[in-house]
Amino acid sequence: MARRGSSGAMVWLRGFWARVSIVLFIGISVALLLSQGNLDDPQSFNKIRVAADDVAAPAMQAVDLPLGGLSNFGSWLSSNWNAAERVRVLEAENRALRQWESLSHALHAKILRYEQLLNMQGEPEVRVLSTRVVAEAHGPFVRSALLRIGRDDGVSEGLAVVDPSGLIGRIVSVGKHSARVLLVNDLNSRIPVVFQGASVRAILAGDNQRDPKLIYVGKGFVPKNGDRVSTSGDDGVLPSGISIGEVVEVLNPDGSVGYRVQTYANLSTMDFVQILARQPAVPPELDPISPETGDQSIAILPGAADPSTPVTGELQ
Repeated sequence: MARRGSSGAMVWLRGFWARVSIVLFIGISVALLLSQGNLDDPQSFNKIRVAADDVAAPAMQAVDLPLGGLSNFGSWLSSNWNAAERVRVLEAENRALRQWESLSHALHAKILRYEQLLNMQGEPEVRVLSTRVVAEAHGPFVRSALLRIGRDDGVSEGLAVVDPSGLIGRIVSVGKHSARVLLVNDLNSRIPVVFQGASVRAILAGDNQRDPKLIYVGKGFVPKNGDRVSTSGDDGVLPSGISIGEVVEVLNPDGSVGYRVQTYANLSTMDFVQILARQPAVPPELDPISPETGDQSIAILPGAADPSTPVTGELQ
């Protein structure tokens, strides 16, 4: 017990002496600084302040090291916490996308089965041509772009141009090694569209604004914000089902309510695009009629006069 008591006393004395030494060191430093200058002289105070800064700087640096380490550790911990949160969000999105993928495969198989049962003729195959948008040249259209691809590559007028997000426009002129695409928001653009899930038709018309407008909407149908719009294929040129964008309700200058489509594709920052090369629907050929014989398919009703026999006599 005596040994333990003496050991505890020694520890206390060491701690007390350390604290007293720090106080004495500070007091002696201040006294030396004061003894070197005149209190009435401002330069003396400046010297004292500079000297005090020199003494305090190492001490402050020593104190700042652990604090800086704690601050860096806090930033690292916050960054890792945010990264973990982002990983959880991405994992949840990935699980949801996997469910949609499974559902899409099941629906695709069901549609194929229905088409086989109905002996339905499928859509013609579409050949995809990838190219890049080049600098815009002056031309008759305001909202258009030039492509590094032309007639020699199989491009023709009327083909749809898309990017990974949706429809951009259609080809309006083709050269040997270049082509011009008319964007969906150009004043001359008119595209038949359909509201997904409602089977209601409309026309998507450009007016040189950022978002094209909807005109000739099906009678009795009122679009809503967020309605998805895609090509209907009614023109026989563009394939049906190409996503274009979502409906946004706007207020016209005359106070009426209008509807525009916010395109999925960013029409102001186009780079790489794809052309959907597909043969448009061709109308059926008509049987030629000989000018000498005329149409021989007209049947003569019983009791009727033969049209080849000349008519004589008066009408009764």
